Amino acid sequence: MADLAAASVAAEEGVGGGTHENDTRAWARYTQYCDSVGIDRNYFLDGMPRQHKLAIIGAFAVAIREGQFSRQSDAPLAKNTVSNTVNAVAATFRENGREDPHRDAERHVGRLLQRQLRSYSRNDPKEKQQKALPICVYRLILASPASELRRSIAELAAAAHFWAMRSCEYSKVSRAEKRQTKQLCLRNIVFIKDGNTLEHTSTRLNPADCVSITFERQKNERKYETVTQWRTSDPIMCPVKLWASIISRILSFKGTNQNSPVSLAQHNNKTISITSEMVANLLKDGVVAIGETKLGIHRSEVGTHSI
Repeated sequence: MADLAAASVAAEEGVGGGTHENDTRAWARYTQYCDSVGIDRNYFLDGMPRQHKLAIIGAFAVAIREGQFSRQSDAPLAKNTVSNTVNAVAATFRENGREDPHRDAERHVGRLLQRQLRSYSRNDPKEKQQKALPICVYRLILASPASELRRSIAELAAAAHFWAMRSCEYSKVSRAEKRQTKQLCLRNIVFIKDGNTLEHTSTRLNPADCVSITFERQKNERKYETVTQWRTSDPIMCPVKLWASIISRILSFKGTNQNSPVSLAQHNNKTISITSEMVANLLKDGVVAIGETKLGIHRSEVGTHSI
């Protein structure tokens, strides 16, 4: 029994808090749907033929698509939202020793449900992708800071660019505690000169040969992955110089240490965290300053995924 309990705990720890929350929300919507159509607490559809289960899951998918359990909206929910909700409900069935209600006897997703989801995909509007930014945008925001805070945001965005970082890796994001990926701390940034690791208090950070960043935990479940970037001859867009400036600035704040997050900045004599929204807004401002038409990028197409 102890082994079974340990296995259960390990399984729970194997997914992020956001996954648990999404699964719980999906199951709550499913049970609410069952109650609304008269399925009297037989949520696992015990004793029903497989075809009946497939029909019920298909009808539930329609209810999700039409937003019956969401905030009022004129637009139907996207196919991926419907599919993820159905998958979460099916996972709960399997975890409780029941057969998957959205698969047929051959273990394939039911044919009618497949067609239903395919129809949703065809009718969904095209997903709006954020556009990658040219180097000139970073040069501009680095060269024209209006305040210490904007300078800090610009350096952080430009430094993150060299590693194509996720926003949660370098800035404060909503529901961070629910995410698998953790924000970088100063201890994750290592400078190397002539084969030797430099202390962050060293005066030789700026001329270091390279800077290595260790990502302790990522969304793709890779752990302690280290990625290195070498210094460049560019006086502004150099990963070594950018991170040297960020590290030195943060260590000058009262109470900071190697475990301090890289998003810290000073504003109105207070230490605050740079948010992903601040980063996105500064990038948008940079695009507007250069010219949306000139760049072929509209402000609305810019965000933290543009890095």
